Amino acid sequence: MTLPAGANVLVVSKGDDDLLQFAGLLGGHFPQVAGGVYAGHHPADSSEAITELETQRSSGAQFLVIPQTSMWWLDHYGEFRDYLETSCHEVLRQNDTCVIYALGSSP
Repeated sequence: MTLPAGANVLVVSKGDDDLLQFAGLLGGHFPQVAGGVYAGHHPADSSEAITELETQRSSGAQFLVIPQTSMWWLDHYGEFRDYLETSCHEVLRQNDTCVIYALGSSP
């Protein structure tokens, strides 16, 4: 799976800048605060995660990557998972690596 060159990609990263290194892509932390800096904490609940995702989507984020080490989010934040499944498009799922969602309205 190759994402389009120059795509704006969010990564559930827990602040690990190494996870943002993509050739030809613009990586950003999720969640983040102004300036793209890791927020320093996980969302309190699904509602907060959804709000953060929509804020980032409206700022130009095109994809969300959930690395294998953060796949617990999909269980812990059940309403967030449901939101991703109904409002986004899963473009890749490799349970030993990551899940990638396209944030746009079409795949």
